[in-house]
Amino acid sequence: MQFRCSVDTPDTKNPIFSKYAFHSTDMNDNPNILYRINERDEIVFVNDEWMRFACENDAPELAAREFLNRSLWDFITDDTVREIYRKLIEKARANQIVSFDFRCDAPDWRRLLEMTVGLCEDGNVQFETCVVRREKRIRQDVFEKDFPRGESILNVCSWCNKIDTGGKNWKEVEEAVLTLALFVRNELPQLSHGMCSPCYQKISEQLQNRTAEKSRATHYETPSV
Repeated sequence: MQFRCSVDTPDTKNPIFSKYAFHSTDMNDNPNILYRINERDEIVFVNDEWMRFACENDAPELAAREFLNRSLWDFITDDTVREIYRKLIEKARANQIVSFDFRCDAPDWRRLLEMTVGLCEDGNVQFETCVVRREKRIRQDVFEKDFPRGESILNVCSWCNKIDTGGKNWKEVEEAVLTLALFVRNELPQLSHGMCSPCYQKISEQLQNRTAEKSRATHYETPSV
């Protein structure tokens, strides 16, 4: 897996800054997915595209306005993912723009997204996500929200969407289903979202530097099934 992360310090007089639209105006017309947190890490704004995306991806609870003014950390429970997000926010508050690619798959879609994190004029931190690429695939019950679940736990990487198959091996869902013989079970394991070691190591190394190495964007691996 190729992982791309870049960190830039914008010049507010340079056109590159306006590219990210980190202005404190109404962003409901922005086609990308936006949310913002204040100095207390509370979610204070989401745009209409966020609401639409949540509803279309079987997460209507995230579309409810009720979660506004709640802490971002109420929705990020894994310690490793929390650590990475804290570093991203720290970079943003130091007026550095951070961009990275990640996977956010649906049961019948592979999706590559790009998130850009930066500082708004009013001091809020903005997270902006756009869809880079989508690929249709055979529907995967493992990612089906309403499929019956047992008590066992299946670890999924929040960054690359690969599944932990044991022995430090992380595989695409199509391969993991075969490796773990999930297709013969009446109940699937519960999903626990964390971060695999390769993704954690890669982004941690890049975030340590003020200007991160720029590499090729994350690519989809063709499952060997």
